[in-house]
Amino acid sequence: MSNFKLRCYYQLTAPDVVKFSFRVQLEKVYAHNLVWPVLGGGGYNISLAWGASEILIENSISVLANKVMVVRSSGAGSVVAYNYMDDGFISWQENWQEIGLNGSHMVGSHHMLFEGNYAFNIDSDKTHGNSIYHTFFRNYVSGYRYPFTNTLSGTVVDDLNSRPGGNGPLRAAGAMAYSYWMSYIGNALGTPGRTNGWVYDSGYMGTPGIFMFGWDHPSPYPIDANVAATAIRDSNYDYLTNRVHLDARIQIIHCRTRYILLRNQLSSMRPAGIPGLLGHGSIPQDHSSSMRSQPKRDTMLGGRLRSRDEPLMAARWPCLQVCYA
Repeated sequence: MSNFKLRCYYQLTAPDVVKFSFRVQLEKVYAHNLVWPVLGGGGYNISLAWGASEILIENSISVLANKVMVVRSSGAGSVVAYNYMDDGFISWQENWQEIGLNGSHMVGSHHMLFEGNYAFNIDSDKTHGNSIYHTFFRNYVSGYRYPFTNTLSGTVVDDLNSRPGGNGPLRAAGAMAYSYWMSYIGNALGTPGRTNGWVYDSGYMGTPGIFMFGWDHPSPYPIDANVAATAIRDSNYDYLTNRVHLDARIQIIHCRTRYILLRNQLSSMRPAGIPGLLGHGSIPQDHSSSMRSQPKRDTMLGGRLRSRDEPLMAARWPCLQVCYA
């Protein structure tokens, strides 16, 4: 636990809570297998709280917990980059797909950057109040948790094959009611060949969606239309429509800047390139920019990622080279 810390650096192999702190760096953290993965505050792998600001969480792994991370009334100016986060669940309700990569869970969290991460979903909850003004940039989000076994109950959880049944809510990028002014730029969303029955825009937790904006879980399941209305979605590729979607409202991004962003992001994720992007045909395999790999998770997780689509799961993430000319 890090309370009242200033400009500290940590390497950890256990869950960490950062409270009342400024400019703390968490790097090469491996948080996993919480002994009590249930609701109520004791089941969070990584937690920022009570005004913690300008925190860097980088090159880390967070898996097998109630929530892989939370940000409670904190987070301003923080960066969460190049991490692997998977398998969030509730021990007594394993079919519930918990919130994944996020900066939420208590009122007041704002202005965080999430870049270059892998997660089963990105979302923003409203459990104890809303969060605003987060940016999700160049992340890969599958929409499904990797199969795992709840060690407390012995239940096998497999979203792709709907075990133990009724798994969800299934979404790649979500934002619950009152999560306003969020930005989603240059992300890859969904799992190839696994989007049957999905829709592009869903506000209802019973309908799997690439985006699930304004959703809520209590009956009658109202939808907050202001979440989608205030969101920016630009240059994201999804495996439902198999194309990049641009935000027509954005005029300030130079077309070459936008193209370089997409080329560097998406060419590293799909070996054959993505056809038809902005009229340029396939994206070349251009890795001329400096390369950053995700955490050495194969060693830490026993190679679990390689049993799924290796080109995607083991993707390397090039640093973005932006051209303003």
